[in-house]
Amino acid sequence: MDVMAGFAIVYEGNVVDCSLEKEQIVEMFPLGTESIPLQSPLRWREYYRLMERPNKVEMIDKALGDKSMETKM
Repeated sequence: MDVMAGFAIVYEGNVVDCSLEKEQIVEMFPLGTESIPLQSPLRWREYYRLMERPNKVEMIDKALGDKSMETKM
């Protein structure tokens, strides 16, 4: 699991704001006494595509399989 927060991606000269929005939370991950909000794997697939990290994109594609079209971004 990668944990990143409050970041932006510069892609083709454009700044893509990747800030977590409340409506993007699809799950809460318990960690000790805290709950970490998670965005969807499809959203992270897009972030990794913009970061030009094809290994991460491929990993998400394999994990989702046919579910990728059904998963909420």
